[in-house]
Amino acid sequence: MITVYAVPKERTSPRFARAFAQGCGGKVVTDARRVDGPIALFGSPHLMEVLDHARSEGRDFWYGDHAYFKRFRFYRITRNALQHSGKGEADASRFARLGITIEPWKTGRHVLVCPPDRKYARCIGMDEKAWLAGTLATLRRHTDRPIRIRKREGAERNPVSLADDLKGAHALVTHHSNAAVEALCMGIPIFVTAECAARGMAETDLTKIESPRYPDDRLRWASVLAANQWTLPEMRQGRAWRALQ
Repeated sequence: MITVYAVPKERTSPRFARAFAQGCGGKVVTDARRVDGPIALFGSPHLMEVLDHARSEGRDFWYGDHAYFKRFRFYRITRNALQHSGKGEADASRFARLGITIEPWKTGRHVLVCPPDRKYARCIGMDEKAWLAGTLATLRRHTDRPIRIRKREGAERNPVSLADDLKGAHALVTHHSNAAVEALCMGIPIFVTAECAARGMAETDLTKIESPRYPDDRLRWASVLAANQWTLPEMRQGRAWRALQ
């Protein structure tokens, strides 16, 4: 039986846990005690130690978080990984139903940098300030383009949307943010520095900022990601669980 962790004081974690447990026949627990066997959870700073412990022991885990597309309606789930790699094949019909367009590649002037937020960075043992400083230093050595920084903290209060920040962009640079997914769909090439769902579509060498990648299989990639996210009703019905097997 899978132990599904929930953080009661959070909004999404309990809803995710109940739905996923119902679909897989698992058991919901509301404290962070360590258990044996496989686990499932929605990404939360309060559960990172539990997740790290399971990973260190080589136990199976199912990790949930906000979706690649249509966040807050869908939730992504991956087995033994924090994000899907985007590799493989999938029926394109599920992505098509989302109503998202894969736009032609664009050219622009500025570079948009999206650093990780402080809370998540600390969870994975990362110094987000050092990442940003190192990233900016590398970019400035290899391009004279204007550089804009879009921080995740306070993004919900930012009057400028990510889509607006990407207008006229040459490229987006990030560690692992889902902003890279949106940029690719908008036709903006990306650079990433960590494993994430967009890495297979990205250039990873920041010294090549003037020579981004323009992969020609974005629809295939997006279809794979769309096939690896589900609604809460789909989780309760066991559709997510069956697909993840």
